[in-house]
Amino acid sequence: MATGSKGKKVFLAFFIILMVAAIGVAAVFLLQPKVQVSYYVNGVEFKVDVDKDATVADIPAPTLKGYEFKGWYVDPTYTSEVKDDFKINEDITMYPKFEPKKYEIKFYSNNGFGETYAITTFFNSKFVAPQCTFQNTNYEFVGWGYSQDAHYTDTNLLKPNFEYTLTEEGLKLYAIWKGEDQTITFNFSNALVDGKEFENQTVIVPYGEDYELPMFGEVITHKTDPAVKFAGYLIRIPFTSKFEVFN
Repeated sequence: MATGSKGKKVFLAFFIILMVAAIGVAAVFLLQPKVQVSYYVNGVEFKVDVDKDATVADIPAPTLKGYEFKGWYVDPTYTSEVKDDFKINEDITMYPKFEPKKYEIKFYSNNGFGETYAITTFFNSKFVAPQCTFQNTNYEFVGWGYSQDAHYTDTNLLKPNFEYTLTEEGLKLYAIWKGEDQTITFNFSNALVDGKEFENQTVIVPYGEDYELPMFGEVITHKTDPAVKFAGYLIRIPFTSKFEVFN
């Protein structure tokens, strides 16, 4: 009986030792010391907690729109770069270095004629909007739009030879056109207006504006046949931006 009791005591002591060791390991794991890495991206502060003696490679690489991350430095002038195996054993402020990416700006004819062309520039850099080399019969180029549905009266059109800043990761610009003003001639060679001969009339209508056809008098009659009633104006085809209206 004494031998059995002694064996139980040994087993119990061994079990207790194992439990204490396990608790100690868990405590060490839970109490793993941390250090803090602080850094700024575009004026915004970020803080990252990492294990003491972690390396720079353990810090997630920061991102910035239009820029490529080029590495970590320990000074704001980017003279002292730290490599991926650099160990962090205390709180530290680091400085991520970024370089702007180069992007393409494409120019489209947008119903005009000519080959699409492009220029390249760095993100957040200046570029000069080019002259339009596209052609569009009976239309005048007024500027570059950010969409093909932009209107010639939009105030945000890019004008040739003016400087702009690239703030998009690649850019498509579309030629925006304004049609020629319409010259309308009213031909009264076979008509009387209020019983009198009437000179032909010419009206210029700005492109894109609505226009209500005038009467030019109270009564329009046929010059030689009073039985023929005035029914409206007839547009003679073909015409382009200038056309003649017959009564």
